[in-house]
Formats: sequence, C-alpha cells, structure tokens
Amino acid sequence: METQTILNDQMLVSTTAIAQEGSPGEMHFARRITSVNGVRISEVELEAVVVRQPVPHIIYEGTRPAMIERR
Repeated sequence: METQTILNDQMLVSTTAIAQEGSPGEMHFARRITSVNGVRISEVELEAVVVRQPVPHIIYEGTRPAMIERR
C-alpha cells in the first residue's frame, strides 16, 4: 500500500490529518507443486490474479503559517 502526502494550505503548519485510510491489496496465486516422497522438488507459478486493488493511505500536511499576535 502506498502513502501519499498532500500539502494543505487550510491547515496550520506542523499539523497533519488522515484524509483516507489505506488498505493493502490482495492477490491469489495458482501454483503447480511437484513432490517426490513428500519432498518438494519444484514449484511453478501458473497464474496470479488481483482480487482487490490496494487503496493508498492519504495524509494532509498543513502549510499555513500560524498568526503571531503583536501587542
């Protein structure tokens, strides 16, 4: 799963917020395994199928400077 950071000028500098929770994808594999007397001697991947695409984790990072009050 990928993490993306998006700069946000509506949020104060040094603040972050999660915009989207990410989740890993899922793949299913088909393999042919050959064994002799219970000992695996070869394994060949026949097919890989994406069952669920990964969803990126997105974080907003604030860029707006804090206002300094002057007296």
